[in-house]
Amino acid sequence: MPVDPATGAVIKTVVLTVRDAMLTLTIPEGTIVKDAIGNPLLDPITMAYIPATAEQIGAITAYDLGPDGTTFSPPVELVIQYDDADIPEGYNELGIVIRIYDGTTWTTLETIIDPEVNTAVAKVSQFSIFALFATELELPVAEPDLQIELPVEEAPVEQAIDWMPMIIAIVVVVLILVVGVGAYNYMKK
Repeated sequence: MPVDPATGAVIKTVVLTVRDAMLTLTIPEGTIVKDAIGNPLLDPITMAYIPATAEQIGAITAYDLGPDGTTFSPPVELVIQYDDADIPEGYNELGIVIRIYDGTTWTTLETIIDPEVNTAVAKVSQFSIFALFATELELPVAEPDLQIELPVEEAPVEQAIDWMPMIIAIVVVVLILVVGVGAYNYMKK
């Protein structure tokens, strides 16, 4: 990775991939990359797919990125691609998250899911182990005989005006006037 040895600034944008681009890390030009003790990172970056770890922790997939302790300022974009078939039954792909392991616990990163291209994207500020998890966001399971009634909010009924009696009354008044005027003119002659 082209890094200024004095400042740790990336000289040219770098896009790193692993496992046929199932994981992509983009480090833009100008990003400051430091090692675990705060010096500019001069060691090579390592990225490893670790399926045994994923299986052990119940993740969809997992990757170890190093060297451990490497930091990025500002955070860089990590993209993990997934296959719909890898999502556990009963889980929604919109509930997928990227988590980072700090050596003792997993922390969920703010993750953006793009279901059109099956990717999960997060900003990362350091290297560690990253895994893709299906969260507790479970889809409801439909039962064939189960009928669900949703409450229906009834719209207020507007008072409808019945125009027919008014129209009849107007016609009757007009007829009375016409007949009355006609009778008056006839009698006047």
